[in-house]
Amino acid sequence: MLNLRAWRVNYLVGGSYTLDGGLLAGISVIQTVGAPLLSVQLVGNNAVVSWPESGSAGFVLEESNGLSPASWSAFYTTVTTSSGIKSVTVPAKSGIKVYRLRKP
Repeated sequence: MLNLRAWRVNYLVGGSYTLDGGLLAGISVIQTVGAPLLSVQLVGNNAVVSWPESGSAGFVLEESNGLSPASWSAFYTTVTTSSGIKSVTVPAKSGIKVYRLRKP
């Protein structure tokens, strides 16, 4: 699963950053057991979600606005394949958006 989300914070410190008020946007990747590895790359105002073509036959990309199992739906958009990598481009908005690969 790929989780694009944002948090409203008052004061946060960690690693090489300090955020004092405002909105913190982040990306979390949670791997679904047995599915190809999902990855994400921010490109401008978009996120490119990608996975290897090898071993991905029969898997479908799904999205959700949260982690409730009942809220998953197929993500219908053009999947491109280049050099053995499948990918989709999605807007990188604030809020929660979760993506996963699932074999029906």
